[in-house]
Amino acid sequence: MLDEEILQSEFIYQNKESKEAILTIEGISCAACAWLIEMQLTKLKGIDKISVNATTQRATVTWHDNILQLSDILNAIEHIGYQALPFKANEVEQRNKSISKVFIKRLGISGILMMQIMMIAIGLYFGAFSDMAEHNKIYMRSG
Repeated sequence: MLDEEILQSEFIYQNKESKEAILTIEGISCAACAWLIEMQLTKLKGIDKISVNATTQRATVTWHDNILQLSDILNAIEHIGYQALPFKANEVEQRNKSISKVFIKRLGISGILMMQIMMIAIGLYFGAFSDMAEHNKIYMRSG
C-alpha cells in the first residue's frame, strides 16, 4: 500500500535516480538502537544512505526505487524489532503532547510523595518522634 505513487507523493522526495523519505521509528531508546538500524539497512541492496537520529526517533533513508521498495525497507526495520512509519509533523506533535501530559502527571505525583517524605524527615530531625519505639525509629531513618 505504501508503494503507491499517489500515497508516496505526500512524504517522499524523489530525485532522478533515487527516493528519500523521513521515517518515524518507534522504540528507539539509545544510540545503539540507531546504530543497529543503520547497520542492518545498509546491508539491503538498493539503499544509498541511511541516517538514524535516536533523539528524535527519525530516520532519513535514500534508496533506488527500481531495486528496492519502501515496503521492503519498512519490513526490514520491523524484522529488527522496531516499527517505522512515514514522518508526519502533526502526528508527532500530538504524540509529544500526550507524552508531556504523562510526564507532568508523574512529576506531580513524585512531588506529592516527596513532600510526605520530607514531613517525616523534618519530624525526625526536630525530635517529634522521640517517644517512638526504637525499632520504628530505625525503620524511619533507613531509606
